[in-house]
Amino acid sequence: MTFKDRIYALKGNTLCIGIDPDGGTLKALGYDTSADGVLDFSMKVLSAVDSAGVKIVKPQVAFFERFGVAGYAALEQLIAEAARLGLIVIADAKRGDIGSTMAGYAAAWLGDFAFSADAITVSPFLGFDSLTPAFSEAKVRGKGVFVLGITSNPEGFLVQGSINSEGSVAKGIITRAKALSEESGNVGLVIGANADLSRYGISASLLSGIPILAPGVGTQGGTFAGLRKIYLEDTRLLIPSISRAIGTGGVTKIYDNIATFADEWRTLG
Repeated sequence: MTFKDRIYALKGNTLCIGIDPDGGTLKALGYDTSADGVLDFSMKVLSAVDSAGVKIVKPQVAFFERFGVAGYAALEQLIAEAARLGLIVIADAKRGDIGSTMAGYAAAWLGDFAFSADAITVSPFLGFDSLTPAFSEAKVRGKGVFVLGITSNPEGFLVQGSINSEGSVAKGIITRAKALSEESGNVGLVIGANADLSRYGISASLLSGIPILAPGVGTQGGTFAGLRKIYLEDTRLLIPSISRAIGTGGVTKIYDNIATFADEWRTLG
């Protein structure tokens, strides 16, 4: 089974909950700003995700890394618990390098080691073909690689919207990723939920048939209705991601928030 098949099998239940235990979030929700606090918060979110019937989570690796070995241990426990619950884990690591270094990243995040996630986000800006080791690892193991295409930060346009002989840089990346996805079923794209595709010379039809991770719903201004308008009927592979908004109202509201978002997406998606 390819990674794309796994997303199709969710039958539209594709909401992704981002686990982003940054310092401000931990403090606001009453958790210690430490590796223990990160782990406690993460397990709270996993419990709520499982109870709400959500099937995908996306831990932001940076917020674990900052606590060194203890943070990595917390991340390892998070991934193991998510696997026990049958959840799909997308490691938001945004790795990107060349040669044996990229192969090392691919083995670390998609292999049989501690950080064996189901998918990873990667950056193509050292050259799309530099990501080949990750694509190969994913294909062998039936896992996923989400390539940054159009990110949700406004300054990203300076690079992603730059024009060359193929059109925009983003369009070139998206075209290559789609071709690989059609070939292997294990490649997806990161397209911000608030992205204006027309600025990059991209039509929604170019994004059909490939898993799309769409961060930025909620706090960054993206909406489910907006995504539905962009992608029309082709939402089975669309993975909207919500992170900071799950903590609105305090820690006791995490489950209610996740359940509400999940119900809304199932209805609209």
